[in-house]
Amino acid sequence: MKKYINNFSTSIILSILMVIGSVVLKPIVLNASTAEQIDEKIKKAILSEEWAEVVTLLNSVDVQTRPPILRMIKGHACLALNRNNESHRLFLSVSSSEDKKKWEEWAKNFTRDNPNITIAYYLLGDAHARLGNYNDAFTTYNKALELRRNHSLVLNARGVLYACKGESDKAITDFCKITQSNLPLADAYVNLGVTLVQKKTATLAVAELFKKAMCLSPDFAVALNNLACAEFALGRWEDVINDLETAYAKAPWFNTPVANMATFALMKDEIMLPVGNKQTKINPGMSVEAVSL
Repeated sequence: MKKYINNFSTSIILSILMVIGSVVLKPIVLNASTAEQIDEKIKKAILSEEWAEVVTLLNSVDVQTRPPILRMIKGHACLALNRNNESHRLFLSVSSSEDKKKWEEWAKNFTRDNPNITIAYYLLGDAHARLGNYNDAFTTYNKALELRRNHSLVLNARGVLYACKGESDKAITDFCKITQSNLPLADAYVNLGVTLVQKKTATLAVAELFKKAMCLSPDFAVALNNLACAEFALGRWEDVINDLETAYAKAPWFNTPVANMATFALMKDEIMLPVGNKQTKINPGMSVEAVSL
């Protein structure tokens, strides 16, 4: 198959992360009588950025749990721990405008109560971004960085917003600060790889970034899907099929690998046009995906 270096298209979807924690606690059963107590425990864990503790406290939270705030908090904690498939599914479950507004309201109150804490502004920026209020999100992320310079999670979130605005160089700068830091975030490598595609960076180099993401998060279905897109551009058909099938098996709610498999099968048997000549599509959402257009 003819190889196309620099020629696979992408769709950037907003990705929000938190940082790594390692405390193990006994799970608490969520019910009305303990809701207030749990809320305070969760707030304390967030403020100290003990994300493993947050996941343990919210052990029973899943995509059906109400209210959406608990899903969002656990989703961020899972992303912080490079449990990307869990976070992806939780974030996708908070899709309605009503749920996003509830998340923003909680984040506003959390920031009001903790006006000098970086993580509070980070979560508020996340809430603004999910509602499409990008100017407010930028302002809030910048405030967070004033409080704590080069905070990896804030840089990652701001970098994605830059990418959504088409300011690729600024996005790459933010992502590179993360990948060169001591806080390994799988999502940052994926974000950097997808943004570099927009700059027509060599596909081999981009594929290596997706592989680095998977070293941190071996089951990361979005990274596997993106890697398959790069492999298709490189003509590695057997690897494409294997990675797309594996991505879907690990995250069956994530339909993009199935769609790509069908598209690539058709393209493989036809005269292939350089995908990179098509306009890159950028949409706000939950995580980073590479898709065929």
